[in-house]
Amino acid sequence: MMLAGKMNYAENKVSSFLVYHVSIYLLLCTVHIFLASLTARFINLMLAQPADYTIILKKCAITGVFFNFIVYSLILLFINGTKHYRDLQNEKLKAVALEKSLADARLQFLQHQLQPHFLFNTHHAIITLIKMGETKKAVDMLEKLSDLMRIAIREVNDHKVPLHKELETLKLYVGIQQTRFEDKMSVEYSIDGKVSEALVPSMILQPLVENSIKYAVEQSPGRTRISINAINENDVMTLTIRDSGDKKPAGREIIKGVGLSNSEERLLKLYGNNASLFIGRSSDKENHGMEVTIKIPLQYAAM
Repeated sequence: MMLAGKMNYAENKVSSFLVYHVSIYLLLCTVHIFLASLTARFINLMLAQPADYTIILKKCAITGVFFNFIVYSLILLFINGTKHYRDLQNEKLKAVALEKSLADARLQFLQHQLQPHFLFNTHHAIITLIKMGETKKAVDMLEKLSDLMRIAIREVNDHKVPLHKELETLKLYVGIQQTRFEDKMSVEYSIDGKVSEALVPSMILQPLVENSIKYAVEQSPGRTRISINAINENDVMTLTIRDSGDKKPAGREIIKGVGLSNSEERLLKLYGNNASLFIGRSSDKENHGMEVTIKIPLQYAAM
């Protein structure tokens, strides 16, 4: 069996495969016929039934060639079939591992891409405040930015975090923007206590709030209210980010920037078709702005 398994069909040329195994078969078949004929000769002598050894050898050869061919072929088929199946399974495992590795790398890239996106915007805001002589506000923003960067670096490899930790990070970002806009914006939180421990994609809320700030707070002459809600709907977490926006419903287009596009792709990588992101007009009659709704499976960290 060891000799039959040393050269398999998948890794060698057909000619080399046939020459090797025909040679091994003939060698083993010859040895087997010779040993079988000697055994038969010995048994005949023990039973006092002597027979011509040539006749015994001929009979052993006739039966041995056919029998040995069947046995050797079955062994060869079993070994090559088993190896082919094992190689196929290994290839599948390698393909799955490679796909997971590529997905993780892409997810890591998307998460890293979001951080410079808002960090650069914040730096620009700080520089603007300094140029305007608003030193105290600029220092306050820098302090909050330092805390935010510390969290971002600490959690850079965490694809998912509990919602309450995500909100802590978001509040630092909101604090930076409130220092910048003062009374022009307010942020409200309505979180179902039961989902505060549930897992959400890290840094998923910040780009959505940033989108409201960019297209509602910055472009509206009056005060803009941003609300963040999280509820459990039949084991599905629903996150909603809504802004009051402009009083003119038609005054604002639905725009998907870097933040929203990345958020959609991250959700797809993490949850596949089990997650969704919808952006549209606010469903709240008191608001005239936009609304982003994320739905993800309700998951908790393993204890």
